[in-house]
Amino acid sequence: MSLAAALGIFFVILGCALPMFNNWYPLFVIIFYVLAPLPTIISRRFSENSAFSSDTAASLCNELALFFTAGFALSAYALPLVMAHAPRASPVIKWGAFGCVSAGNTVCFAAMIFYFLFFDRADDSLGF
Repeated sequence: MSLAAALGIFFVILGCALPMFNNWYPLFVIIFYVLAPLPTIISRRFSENSAFSSDTAASLCNELALFFTAGFALSAYALPLVMAHAPRASPVIKWGAFGCVSAGNTVCFAAMIFYFLFFDRADDSLGF
């Protein structure tokens, strides 16, 4: 998992640091890497430890957390896309940098998904 996350961040830094791109604005997507898992972590903590929580409230909390997590993940892809499009005359980043950052996003979010699927369980069965 950590190798995948490091590889994803490597792609993001590669999209910033290569001499043909030479623009560090795509590095702002790291903010979304920090923000994306927070709603899911908070909702799992709320649904497990709340004394007055019912199944309906826990389900609503989980669905809302998944909505915000999806919004943060979508924003991580949308920010470089907007930077590559605007302004039309001279975009903020080049399309090659957008490709590297999108590849990094995919690898980092895949590592987060695999972590939540396999290692963040209440029991130690690893989901099998």
